[in-house]
Amino acid sequence: MSFFTDGINKIKNLILKNRNTLTIGSGNKDLILASKLNPNNMKTFEHPNNFNEYCREFFKKSKNFEKQLDYVEVLTKMQATGYLGEYSRYLQTVEDASNLYYPSEVHGINHTKRVLLFAEMLCMLDAISDHDRNLILTAAQLHDIGREDDSKNFDHGLSGKQKIERYGLLRSFPDRDAEIIKFAVECHSLSKDEVKNRLKQLDRKDRADYKRILDYLQYSDKLDRTRIANKGWGLD
Repeated sequence: MSFFTDGINKIKNLILKNRNTLTIGSGNKDLILASKLNPNNMKTFEHPNNFNEYCREFFKKSKNFEKQLDYVEVLTKMQATGYLGEYSRYLQTVEDASNLYYPSEVHGINHTKRVLLFAEMLCMLDAISDHDRNLILTAAQLHDIGREDDSKNFDHGLSGKQKIERYGLLRSFPDRDAEIIKFAVECHSLSKDEVKNRLKQLDRKDRADYKRILDYLQYSDKLDRTRIANKGWGLD
């Protein structure tokens, strides 16, 4: 079971460097695959079966992907340690507020559910504190509520932050925690350079805390690579 900690940082680093990360099924096991798979070979987003032959050939070559985590083993560990039950509670909150989400299979409520699950997985694998885990999972719940389409849109994070403030969605949080969550929601959709600039605007003592929550939100969002980015489709 040592791969739970040995592999996770390598996988997260690869996700950050390579936007073409994809989650697919392999045989009887669903694997989280951090790969260099070329999404340009997927001809039709709505019909991923068109991609199957390419995937089969690609994953025959071990050099094409990094260490894998088996969903079954991860979920079993989550069940045994209480993380799966916690995920269910956060999931129920998402479902109860379904009207907040853009109705889409790309960036809609199902995407949010998957990002929330990945966030819970990463928090367990990295033994994140209860306090930070709550901030990360709340940010995951809210990160795309500013979405109004599925296009590449750097402003939907800001729209999400404004929606949070308009509806008072974080009123039960201490002020500083609420600001960290709103920062993560706003900045998750910005470019790398814009994020750096936003972090520089914070007090030096706050930067590490704000960046840590944002990083885990972005890791979780990028793990849901069923949303394949392709300029021709205009999807993000």
